[in-house]
Amino acid sequence: MKLRDYQIECVNKIKEMKEGTRNIIEIATGGGKTVIFSKLIAETKGRCIVVIDQEELLQQSVSKLIAVGANCEDIGRVKGVLDEVDKQYLVATRQSLTHPKSDRMERILECGEIEYLIIDECHLALEQQKKIIDGIGAKYVLGFSATPYATGIEKVYEDILFKKDILSLVKEGYLVSPRALVCESNVSLDGISMTLGDFNQKELNERIDIEDRNKFIVHKWIENASERMATIVFCSSIENANNVRDEFKKAGVSCESVDSTLDSKERECILKRFENGEIKVLCNVNILTKGVDITRVDCIVEATPTRSLMKYIQQVGRGLRLHEGKKDALILDITDNCKRHSLINCNTAFGLNDGEDINDMEERIEREIEEERLERERRAEAERQRKLKEEELIMREIDLFNQNIFNIKNNSSMDWYFNKINNADVAILKVANDTEFYIVSNNDTYKSYKRVQLEGYTYTLDIISESNSLKELQEEVETLAEEMEKSGIYTIPNLKWKKNEDITEKQKQSCKGKNVKTIWDVTKYFSKRNCWFTLKDLI
Repeated sequence: MKLRDYQIECVNKIKEMKEGTRNIIEIATGGGKTVIFSKLIAETKGRCIVVIDQEELLQQSVSKLIAVGANCEDIGRVKGVLDEVDKQYLVATRQSLTHPKSDRMERILECGEIEYLIIDECHLALEQQKKIIDGIGAKYVLGFSATPYATGIEKVYEDILFKKDILSLVKEGYLVSPRALVCESNVSLDGISMTLGDFNQKELNERIDIEDRNKFIVHKWIENASERMATIVFCSSIENANNVRDEFKKAGVSCESVDSTLDSKERECILKRFENGEIKVLCNVNILTKGVDITRVDCIVEATPTRSLMKYIQQVGRGLRLHEGKKDALILDITDNCKRHSLINCNTAFGLNDGEDINDMEERIEREIEEERLERERRAEAERQRKLKEEELIMREIDLFNQNIFNIKNNSSMDWYFNKINNADVAILKVANDTEFYIVSNNDTYKSYKRVQLEGYTYTLDIISESNSLKELQEEVETLAEEMEKSGIYTIPNLKWKKNEDITEKQKQSCKGKNVKTIWDVTKYFSKRNCWFTLKDLI
């Protein structure tokens, strides 16, 4: 038998274990955990024990050991009347080793120490496992399970050594994908008490094992799964399984039920008929959650609500094995107000939405990631546009602010001052004793002038520019002023003498009693007067 790459990897990791350690191998249902520990055992020179949960699995484990190379004569069976404790490789039921009257563990050790103790379905019967681990005293202890989530398992095992989950097995083509379909009934679960983290089974059964709901299950199966090859229905009780079976038969569907009340031969016969296709639907409680590998199963009906992830994954796993012509496994979740009761379903177990398989889910996730990225970009662009508009608004406000001629001073280091002539605002810039610049506000239009004083009372007045932009005119005038400064004509702004130099009595008299205190006050007075006389006829 050829092992898969991950199975080889797992075997190699186990061989690297330190003596005295106890680890878990988590392999999803259908991942071939029996093949892994069989290969390990077949390559081991020391003695090994495989502890199984059900008698039905004993022969399956023996067959796998032989398939991977173990000598049939070296394999011993320990259960019931079989007592082959002296063999190198032992396959034993958990009950045969832990029965109060059993001395099998002692007799096993009399035949030699144990190198590997392998416990299958290690999430079950933890107290019995402790007894076996302590009694055998193996060099290495390995627990195998698809769902090692049992409370207290961390007290028995140290760590998960290797893990292979359902989703990775689906992606790699070793399992078919589950496809989710939620069918919500009108049954309420309100008021049902909890026992060990799940619904009290007696109360739950009383609530859901009713004729209308059982008919609803059959109706939804006929509606969505009648073309499927084989279906397993998981029910809340033996009575519920029998009642659901009867409803299927009434609808003309070949259906049977298996439970613990049947002897092993009856169960084996029903399972054989189911595997051969004589039975279309098989109802059960927990009999088929483990150890039954009927690859034709392509539909699982979750007819009993649960809050146990462990139970749910075990059940769904029955439908995921590869089979010719099988594309996926339909999971019919018959839920009962599940949103209010933290029920496990395909969404909580695998992330699948209603109607999705794994590929659909991955495409949806990729879409959601892309949509999220686009949304982030949209929000970023919206924020950028908001800031641009905010900045634009600020600039507009600044522009409006600057369009007020009295605010020229706020945007300049030069000594502008102001006058009012025939209700028009005028900004004055004195650059020399004989040179002044004016900017005149005329509604929304602005004009700039240059005035040069000549001899006597004569002067020249030249228009420089006209514009709707006050800022442009201001920049133009100040550029001319700076050019004059570079040539040594312009009086540098904010010089101390402008503010502090005392004026003469003659200057005071010339200013006709105006409140002038500095030479700059005098300069402004005469400039304003000159401006008024110059522009009064133009404005």
